Amino acid sequence: MFPVHSECTFTDLEIRYGDEIIKACVEEKKRAKVKYDDAVAQGKQLLCLNQL
Repeated sequence: MFPVHSECTFTDLEIRYGDEIIKACVEEKKRAKVKYDDAVAQGKQLLCLNQL
């Protein structure tokens, strides 16, 4: 949980956990789906979050 003001928006996120770096960014939904599908086809590990 990341407490922020209700009028704030995240567009990028970088988390460092030990030697690991996790990067995230906001993209248009269709473009993100294409990139996600391509990465899965390449055997990459990733996570796609959708706004509920």
